Amino acid sequence: MVEKKIVNDYYRLPKIILLLARFLHLLSPYLASRLLLFFFTRPIRFRTPDRELDFLAESELSRVLIPELNKILQVYHLRNEGERILLVHGWNGRGSQFHRIARECHSAGFDVTAFDLPGHGKSTSRGCNVSEVISCINHLSNEIGPFDHVISHSIGSIAALNSVKGENYFQSIVTISLPSLTIRPLFIDFVGMFGLPEEKYTDMMFEYYEKKYQQRVSSLDPVGFADSLRIRSLIIHCKDDMDADMSSSEGLHEEVANSEILLTEGLGHRRILRAELVSERIVNFLRGRISV
Repeated sequence: MVEKKIVNDYYRLPKIILLLARFLHLLSPYLASRLLLFFFTRPIRFRTPDRELDFLAESELSRVLIPELNKILQVYHLRNEGERILLVHGWNGRGSQFHRIARECHSAGFDVTAFDLPGHGKSTSRGCNVSEVISCINHLSNEIGPFDHVISHSIGSIAALNSVKGENYFQSIVTISLPSLTIRPLFIDFVGMFGLPEEKYTDMMFEYYEKKYQQRVSSLDPVGFADSLRIRSLIIHCKDDMDADMSSSEGLHEEVANSEILLTEGLGHRRILRAELVSERIVNFLRGRISV
């Protein structure tokens, strides 16, 4: 579970917002729940660090409309003749966070596509949710794919797992820093950041989310379908990840029959994306080399 202090530092919500949520809790729990869901689905755009600029300069840039969402994605493409990879980043992230993995895969002969999720990076909109990320993966696969492999990070891994269980066909999937095998803990941790009754407001947010998007939140839980996945899988997690407990990835490894797992140390939740050990293992995995 994510510690409340870490979540608060990550989201950097002003104290006035926390106070407003607690005031609405006393005045109208209904309004308080709407405020919570509003911020839960509003990612924060962070400045792109210098280390990612070379990847951006080398990429072919394009814009892709997702009609069912009426949102436009920024897409980055490293063109090559080999098998095709789609990269799916996590919450508050951006496609260029994969710069190390993308360039290593490209150097190994793979054709690589990354994109910014809705409300992230240079894509349009201010809001995003897991269902929308799944729609983005499906649309990109149909319109500019197909892709042979999908590499995903954090919440992007929940969406990618949902995508591979559906109509898309990938030869393999790589998950990095999977935050949870169920969606509910993500809501509970977020509510807890505000110091409000966690179960009560999670139930209220679920009810509104399911009514608005016509989908049960629990239907997105990887634990509900992981044991039926037959796709070749590489599961990567850092033992000292403070944002996502490695038990989620260990649980996924136990459920997915055709899976390998790599547990690292000292790389945390985001630095793991630019570690040589990780990119090397991914390239070998995609090439079909078995690690023991």
